[in-house]
Amino acid sequence: MEKIAKLAVLANPHARDENRPDRVTEEYMKNIRYWLENFSELAFIAEEDEKVVGYVAGEVIGKIGIIEDIAVARTHQGRGIGSMLMKKELNALKAKGAEVAMVEVHYKNSAAVPFYYGFKFRISGFMRNRFGFGHDAIILEKILKS
Repeated sequence: MEKIAKLAVLANPHARDENRPDRVTEEYMKNIRYWLENFSELAFIAEEDEKVVGYVAGEVIGKIGIIEDIAVARTHQGRGIGSMLMKKELNALKAKGAEVAMVEVHYKNSAAVPFYYGFKFRISGFMRNRFGFGHDAIILEKILKS
């Protein structure tokens, strides 16, 4: 769990504990535990040499599949790990009955938007203060059903 949490700050800058920048807040740790315990079939981990180098977690609410987090260690970015995790996640969301996949990207992580466009996600909106006051989200969606 701790290994995954260290990667979470890459995906969501708002998850970072202000007192310990290398760690996520306890509240965010609860979210990670929730996703892994309740949606384990929608959580995938990439490992190399017994080290966690990437993960993705999601959940399905009705017909909407939500990608809660996806992150790859900086030392392993550009090697296709994120793409492999995303493909597995999209297939798993579809298998669970999701017809639409959705992801919220923290505005400070807007550099991730082209990654999602590569999977045919498109911006569907913005949400002010989604991650707390002054922490806005870019909303992207992708149709899953064919």
